[in-house]
Amino acid sequence: MKIKTILSLLAIGAAAKLSAISYDANVNGLSAPSGASFSGYSSGNPRPLGLKTSEDGLWTILGVQGGSAGNEIGPNEALKVSFDKAMVLNSLTLGLLFDGPEYSDNPEIAVVTADGTWISYKLTVTGALTATYTNAASTVSNLSPALNKMGGVWEITKPFGGMAIIGFWLSADQSNVTPGSSTAEFGLQAFKAPDFSSTLAIFGASLLGLGVAFRSRR
Repeated sequence: MKIKTILSLLAIGAAAKLSAISYDANVNGLSAPSGASFSGYSSGNPRPLGLKTSEDGLWTILGVQGGSAGNEIGPNEALKVSFDKAMVLNSLTLGLLFDGPEYSDNPEIAVVTADGTWISYKLTVTGALTATYTNAASTVSNLSPALNKMGGVWEITKPFGGMAIIGFWLSADQSNVTPGSSTAEFGLQAFKAPDFSSTLAIFGASLLGLGVAFRSRR
């Protein structure tokens, strides 16, 4: 096999694009992307999903119908995202998550749990532009300030590190809610989950081709 063909095989393996599952509530609304599905729950019972838009009109989030805030994920509610196969969650974006003063709340806390495991992490808003996330391998960026009439939108990169998951749950932590204050509520704004298996398969095929080529030249 000519060296040009060998280099082409390497290029195919290295440059193969990841096939990804992505969702953005601003664009996709209630429709789950191909390869994923959504489920809503309230006190363990199935509940329809709904959309809610921030007061500035710039951000839409997916949540559970009903509840104290309407179409958000609040007390005793959960949103489940399931994948057709194990995926590495590259980023997760949550919205309408505030630090407290805007709506007479305590700092709101979102819980992100890998489906089928006990692995959970918490995103806690600590200021208009700051938040903490309990997975040290992840980073949190603010996309819209947690201020009155703003989106309170946060993007978490690699929320489960490099672990492949079959889906995830979103729920609201109420542990710091004090009497007379509002409960924690938020919604799913977006996520991206590249499928590494297809890329590895293509790259593996390229390496196999190289092996055949070198053997044939002996």
